[in-house]
Amino acid sequence: MPADLVAHDRADFCRHRPDVFQKLLRRLFLELGKLRQRTIRAVDVALVVFQVVQFERA
Repeated sequence: MPADLVAHDRADFCRHRPDVFQKLLRRLFLELGKLRQRTIRAVDVALVVFQVVQFERA
């Protein structure tokens, strides 16, 4: 491989590295958001079930 081609490929890799990092962070935050929504829904359902059980006991 010619030296200028190797140098160009290396520069190209370094230039795109922030884009890859940004995409990974975006995906991580998206997954964390989904996990948060599932947790909120599970807690909401648990609270409704708890209220129904308390109402039935009374």
